[in-house]
Amino acid sequence: EQVAPKGHFHPHSVTADSRQVIAVQLEQGGSTGSLVGLPLHPEGKPERIAHGGFYGSLSTDGRWLAYTADTTGDQEIWVRAYPGPGAPIRVSPNGGAEPVWARNGRELYYLEGKQMMAVAIDTSKGFNFRPAVPLFETSHFRGTQPPSYDVTADGRFVLLKPQANTQQPITVILNWTAMLRPAAETAH
Repeated sequence: EQVAPKGHFHPHSVTADSRQVIAVQLEQGGSTGSLVGLPLHPEGKPERIAHGGFYGSLSTDGRWLAYTADTTGDQEIWVRAYPGPGAPIRVSPNGGAEPVWARNGRELYYLEGKQMMAVAIDTSKGFNFRPAVPLFETSHFRGTQPPSYDVTADGRFVLLKPQANTQQPITVILNWTAMLRPAAETAH
């Protein structure tokens, strides 16, 4: 069932109540976009969360949204109450991309260049955080759609190894319907 209006959307997170998807809506040409909340019903209209947003990740309790946006002119990691109210808070002082929450909600990870960074989070009384600390350097494969990594419940990182030759051949199959006939004949 189609729930998004016409447009170019990249979904990233689903709210805890399963009523909304956090997505990037690319604008004409695909070079800029906005982070939007997209209601999961056919009449839903996207609600802009951040112009210039590239990726959004909801905390496990669904109360906080971490996202990448170029509000300052550089890609930075921002966190805001979700669905609000409240002003966004920048947690990356030197740029950042691809925020991913720890399953326990007490840490937020992101990439700063090739460094994996960790931010200690305390949400018991609002949103409080400690300065980011580097965990390790990585040269893992980063595709065009974030996130390029994940973190397991026990804190281990899952990353794709880089390949020496990332160019894969394109295979075009002509007359593919003829390949279905023998399979259909043996099924009878």
